[in-house]
Amino acid sequence: MIKQLLSALVIALAACSASLAQDTVWVSKNNKIISSRDSAASYQLVMKDREDTSKTKVLGYTIDGTLEMEVNYQPYHSPRTLHGVSKTYKAGKLKDERIYKEGKLNGHHITYWENGNRRRDDIYENGEFKAGQCFTAEGKDTTWFVYHLTAEFPGGLDSLRRYMYRMIKYPTKAMRDGIEGNVFVTFSVSKEGAITNAYVRKSIHPLLDEEAMRVVQRMPQWTPGKLEGIPATTLFTLPVSFRLE
Repeated sequence: MIKQLLSALVIALAACSASLAQDTVWVSKNNKIISSRDSAASYQLVMKDREDTSKTKVLGYTIDGTLEMEVNYQPYHSPRTLHGVSKTYKAGKLKDERIYKEGKLNGHHITYWENGNRRRDDIYENGEFKAGQCFTAEGKDTTWFVYHLTAEFPGGLDSLRRYMYRMIKYPTKAMRDGIEGNVFVTFSVSKEGAITNAYVRKSIHPLLDEEAMRVVQRMPQWTPGKLEGIPATTLFTLPVSFRLE
């Protein structure tokens, strides 16, 4: 009987392996894909379903093998869309669990305290928040609050637009040569509201890129974002517009 069970298990595992194609991807500390394990800070196992090529699961690990994330895409390659369960872990413990449908939250979004108790349980339908509940570390009900508040320029978007209009100095040569467009600058807003780690995500021309970076790096402190009600460092991508009248 035991031999029969073991044989059945081996056959099942073989069938599962045959249906999945697995690749290992090495990732640097800057979250860039690299070719060698030598300078990697983490790695990912990319499992593609041979029978349904639109389905892909990615498991992320620290370099020592501690599970950090589990994400399902449909498909994996661009345009990559979240579809199915997504989980993140901290020190190997489940921290965040959510369900996506075609790129939108659809179902429960649950976060956890370090002791394993639920921290929040929000419900979404087709990307829209429907209901939510928050809990203390002891498991008792507490006042609900928004999961994520994005960082904000002082005074809001209108103030940001006025700041950009006032500060941007169109490079003379770029103006003379008729160069225009949007430079996309990505930066971090620290827990204190400071602008850090700015870089050009999408370039138009070196002259416009340089001016966009100058304006972004001179911005005043922002109101920091919050995650689970606690100030947190957040990423922000800002399109800096250069238009010739």
